[in-house]
Amino acid sequence: MAFIQLEHHKELYIFIHDHSTGASLVAWRATLRQLFTKLSQRQTLLPADLADVNALLAQIAFQVQVSVAGTVKQEAIWHGAPAEAGLLPLALSALDLLTSANPERIRACENPHCLGIFLDISKSGNRRWCCEACMNRARSSRRYARARH
Repeated sequence: MAFIQLEHHKELYIFIHDHSTGASLVAWRATLRQLFTKLSQRQTLLPADLADVNALLAQIAFQVQVSVAGTVKQEAIWHGAPAEAGLLPLALSALDLLTSANPERIRACENPHCLGIFLDISKSGNRRWCCEACMNRARSSRRYARARH
């Protein structure tokens, strides 16, 4: 089983049936980490940075239907390899984050022992840690260092 955190407090569990699917998820995690790390460091994205993401998105078709009541239903359909269908929620989440979020709100956790990258959705826009545990660890470390000196 692979664990992927899509958004703050929303989690997705993907059951891996074979090794190739697991390898695909691990490769995508590395690709997305590299992409969002560049964004968190305020680096400019190049077309080559988005090539893998665009290749994955090319395997998704969107079907849109309008009801008599005027509501619109949009559904994403995976057209890639069936074994890699678990990548669909990951691709849609990355697409949403890349197109709707303010890139300046994508940040790296300030805990030096954490590799977390998060979207700052706080009202003030000055969130520094990916979660409360990282915040508590960083504050405890500073307090311990002050007490030793």
